Amino acid sequence: MSLALTRTIWRETSFATTRRLLNFNCIRSQPFANYFRRPVLQQKLQFSPKPILFLSAMPLMTISDSIMDSLTKSEVIPTVIHDKSFVPKGFLTIKYDTGKEVTMGNNIKPSDAQSKPRIDFTLNLPSDSSSSLKISKGDKFTLVFTDPDAPSRGNETWSEYCHWILVDVKLNTFDDTAVNAVDTAENQLTTENVDGTELFSYVGPGCPPKTGKHRYVFLLYKQKSGVVPKVPEGRRNWGTGVPGYGAAEYAEKWGLTLYGVNFFYARNEIQ
Repeated sequence: MSLALTRTIWRETSFATTRRLLNFNCIRSQPFANYFRRPVLQQKLQFSPKPILFLSAMPLMTISDSIMDSLTKSEVIPTVIHDKSFVPKGFLTIKYDTGKEVTMGNNIKPSDAQSKPRIDFTLNLPSDSSSSLKISKGDKFTLVFTDPDAPSRGNETWSEYCHWILVDVKLNTFDDTAVNAVDTAENQLTTENVDGTELFSYVGPGCPPKTGKHRYVFLLYKQKSGVVPKVPEGRRNWGTGVPGYGAAEYAEKWGLTLYGVNFFYARNEIQ
């Protein structure tokens, strides 16, 4: 028999899994081995006193600082994400059919990222017990993939270059105030293989020779109710002709709210 309602969930995850999903160079100073074995999230759920192993729902609140550190060191913040106070509401897990995964700043060869990837999104439960998280049936999201380093970092002539736009993406419905079973919460937190309506079809990395590393950034936004973003007039500068114009400006135009981000580096073999 389950215990009475409690506000503490135990989550366990292995250091190896975290190291795979995040750029290890950015988190190696963190005491993750011990950090993940303490109660870190608060929820009104029934559960057994035995610690629960969440395989799909990463303990995102414990690694938010590492995500932000990676985004700041790479200058994805403020180049692509202008809001320096941004805190992820979830984590994008991205894997190509070549077996390569996007892990917050790892290196991927352009040839390994030419096909549209599989993308899962895991919601991050709020740590504040007074806060709640809800995804309703009518909520829709926009996924974009952009290169702020076109044609090269420091040269914004083509920047940002839009590689992909999906609109009307649907996530699993979720209401953390209504869930009363751990297995239900786990199943709802992660939306697998997100999909939507393409405004721009996927185009893989195409770094010109001798232009160094490019940052390739995936961003998931929540759409404003009743508003569907329209296709830009072009991919370079997101169709505006304004160097540096990109995802953040597009999001502001259409009232999009950023939920999650992930990115990798790629470069042409000729340097």
